[in-house]
Amino acid sequence: MRMALVAAVALTALGGVATPAVADATPSPGATVSASAPAHAKDAFVMGIKADIDSLNPYVGLLVPAFDAYALMYDYLTDGSPQDMTPVPSLAEKWETSADGLTWTFHLRKGVKWSDGKDLTSADVKFSYERVLVPDSTENGQYGSSFSNVTKVEAPDADTFVIHTSEPNASLLAATMAGGVPVVPKHIWENIKDVGSYANDGSDGKPVVGSGPFQLVEAKKGQYYRFKANPGYWNGAPHISELTMVFFQNEETMVQALEKGEIDFISALTAKAFNALKTKSDPTITLNQGPSQYVYELGLNTGAATVDNTPIGDGHPALKDVKVRQAIEYAIDKQTLVDKTLLGAAKVAYGENSPLNSAWYWDPPAAMKRTFAPDKARQLLDEAGYKAGADGVRVGPDGKALTFRLFARSEATESQDQARYIQEWLKEIGIKADVQVVSNDALTDLIGKGKYDMFLWDWWWGPDPEGLLSVFTCSQRSTKDGDAISGGWSDSFYCNPEFENLYKQHVAEMDPAKRKVIVDKALENLYVNAVYATLYYDQTLQAYRNDRFTGFVPQPASGGSMVAQIGTWSYRAIKPYTAPAAAPEDSGGSRTVLIIAGAVVLLLAVGGAVFAMRRRSTADDRE
Repeated sequence: MRMALVAAVALTALGGVATPAVADATPSPGATVSASAPAHAKDAFVMGIKADIDSLNPYVGLLVPAFDAYALMYDYLTDGSPQDMTPVPSLAEKWETSADGLTWTFHLRKGVKWSDGKDLTSADVKFSYERVLVPDSTENGQYGSSFSNVTKVEAPDADTFVIHTSEPNASLLAATMAGGVPVVPKHIWENIKDVGSYANDGSDGKPVVGSGPFQLVEAKKGQYYRFKANPGYWNGAPHISELTMVFFQNEETMVQALEKGEIDFISALTAKAFNALKTKSDPTITLNQGPSQYVYELGLNTGAATVDNTPIGDGHPALKDVKVRQAIEYAIDKQTLVDKTLLGAAKVAYGENSPLNSAWYWDPPAAMKRTFAPDKARQLLDEAGYKAGADGVRVGPDGKALTFRLFARSEATESQDQARYIQEWLKEIGIKADVQVVSNDALTDLIGKGKYDMFLWDWWWGPDPEGLLSVFTCSQRSTKDGDAISGGWSDSFYCNPEFENLYKQHVAEMDPAKRKVIVDKALENLYVNAVYATLYYDQTLQAYRNDRFTGFVPQPASGGSMVAQIGTWSYRAIKPYTAPAAAPEDSGGSRTVLIIAGAVVLLLAVGGAVFAMRRRSTADDRE
C-alpha cells in the first residue's frame, strides 16, 4: 500500500526549475470541519489525513487511507493481531491446512449479517475470492499475486470456505488479512458490470452495504468521508457513533485544527510539525512516535513495459543500466537527507523491507552497502561510458545526456525538500535532475504509463514478505487495453528471471526457516540490481486529543501506529474521554499539575506523602 504524505497544473518555480505548482495552502472545504463538513459530536471521531482516498472501490485503491476505509466497511477472513500483526480470527473463527499444504479450510462464524440485514455466508466469501482468480481482471490486478497457484475455491456449506492450490502457498494466509481480499456482498457486487469504474461511494444516496464495524454514509472527494458505526457488528459495536476522515492539503492548517479541537487525530505528521507540538507541551495533546512499516525510496524507471513486454512511456534509456542506477544511490548522502529534511526522525535504509518485520528483515552486508561515495558513483559512470559534456552533464554512448525528471509530491513537503538535495548531489556526479512536483494521483498515473524517470515515494509493507516481493514481479507491470494503459503494483517495471524464480520458490516453501533463506536471496537480488535507491525507514509520528478520546490500541504493541493498521483495533476500541470527578478540597495538602508524555498527572501532597494519580491510564499514553 502506498503511504500518502500519497489534471493539468500551472507551472511555477521550484529552486529555479520549472515545475507543476504545489497544492494551494488553502484547506479543502471540509478541512476545518466547518459548515460543509459533518458536525463534530462528542462521540464522533474526526481524523485529519494528508492524502485523499484515491478510490473507495477495494479493487482499485492504492493508498493507505483507502485501505483504512475498506477495513472499516468490510470484514476479512483473518486480521493481524495488535501485538505483532500475526493472523488472528475474524470472519473465520478457525482454519486448518491439509498435510500436503494444498488445501486451506476456513470455518466461518455464524450469525454475521450485512448492513442491509441479509446473512453473510460462505457464498459471499467464495464470490469475493473467485473474482480475484479471473486473469487480467481489475480484481486480479489488485490481489491476484497472492493466489497465482490457487486452482479453485469452494463453499461446501454456508459456514465453510475452502481454497485449493496446485502447490503449497506460504503467503496465502496473509492475503486473507485486512489489506488483502475483503469479503464483499455478492448480492450487491454481482450486479456491477464495470468493476474498474465503480465508485462504491454511496453516490446513489444509499449507504454502502458492508459487514464491517462502520458503514460509509457520505463521501466528498477532496473533502471528507463519514462512516457511521454499525451497532450490530458481530465483534461488538464501536464505542463511537461516527468516524470521519478529513483531507487537508496543508499540514499547518491541520495542526491548527487539532489544537482548536476541530479534529481529534492526525495520522501522519512531519518531524517539523511533530517537534513543534512537542515543544508546546499542550496537556490536551498526546504524541505517538515509534517505528513504522513505511520504507521510502527514490523510484527508478528500469524500463517501462506491459505484462506482455510491450514498451510504454518515455523513460530515459540510461536507467536500464544497472551501473547508472547504482551510481545514483552512491551519490546520495542519506544520513544528511534524514537529518536535514526529517530532523533525524528516520533510519537510513539500504534494503527494501522494514526492520519492524524482524522475522523477514534482510540487511545488506557492510561490504555490499552503497553508502555515500561520490567518487565511486563517478567511477561507475566512467566505466559505463558516460562522459562529461561541455555543460558538465554526462552523455551516454547513445549521445543522450543524463537529464532525468525527478518527481516529488505536492502532498509531502519533505518529498519536495528531499528532491532539492538529491538534485544537487546528482549534479556533482554529472547527472541533471529536473525536479517536478505533482499530486499523488497525477504521479500514480504517470508511473502506470511509464512517463517518468525518477520519483520520491514510499511503501507500507505488511508482515508477510509476499506483498513486498510481488511488487517487483513481471506480472505486476502495466496492462494495455486498446489505447488505455492501466498501472499494476509495479512502479519500477523490474522483470528479472532469477527474481521470478526466487519469488515462486518462497511462496511454495512452507518451512519458515527455509523460506527466510529464499526471501533473503530475493531481497539481495533487488538490492544488487538497484531496483530502487532505498532512502530511509520512517517513523510513526501521530498526535491526538486526549481530552476527546481514549483507548487507542497501537500496532504493533511496542510503540506502533494508532491507525492504518492490519485491522480496525483502535477504531473499535476508542471511546469518548470522560474527565474524572474533581478531587475534594484538602486543607492539608496542595495539588500540582505535571505534563508527562502528553498526559496530565495530578500530584496530591498530603501529610508529607506524595500520591500520583494519572488523569489517563491507557496503554497508548506515550510519545
